[in-house]
Amino acid sequence: MRRLRLLILLLLLPVFAEGRAAAPSVPAVPFAPTILFASSQSELDTGPLLNEANFARQRDLWIRVTVSRMPPTTLLGLTFITPAGQPFYETNRFFSRLPQVASTVVRGGQRPDVVYRARKVPEGYALDLPIAIAGSVFLRYPAPGTWTVQAKVGDSRRISKTLEVSVNPQEGGAIP
Repeated sequence: MRRLRLLILLLLLPVFAEGRAAAPSVPAVPFAPTILFASSQSELDTGPLLNEANFARQRDLWIRVTVSRMPPTTLLGLTFITPAGQPFYETNRFFSRLPQVASTVVRGGQRPDVVYRARKVPEGYALDLPIAIAGSVFLRYPAPGTWTVQAKVGDSRRISKTLEVSVNPQEGGAIP
């Protein structure tokens, strides 16, 4: 009787094993950051997103760099390049996906740097930051035309997106 049970079990094992086979592997999502522009942080989520901006009417330019994944803390570097192809403005900010991380000390640094919170979004993580336009170098040295914004997250490759910029105080409505 015992041998009969063992024989039945051995015969049924391949049938049940097929149903439990591992699911086909899904290719890993490549690390493909994207850049979005908006007039406010809420518009990064709800729209409208910007492809062009009138710096004479823009208080802040909100930028979102979306990454599919990130280490616990990473450095975001942004570079604004003028229509003439010259670097114009650069900023670097630390971001963390961990809520308890509020500062970090860079090797050789004298003081801690603020770490901003990366937001979880369906695509991965959103690194949002405002760039002051009103009263800044963007208006002191206006350069209308096609600007390029480059982003570098950690050790990843640089990505770019263009933004059509005008500097016309007569164009558009009130500053938001």
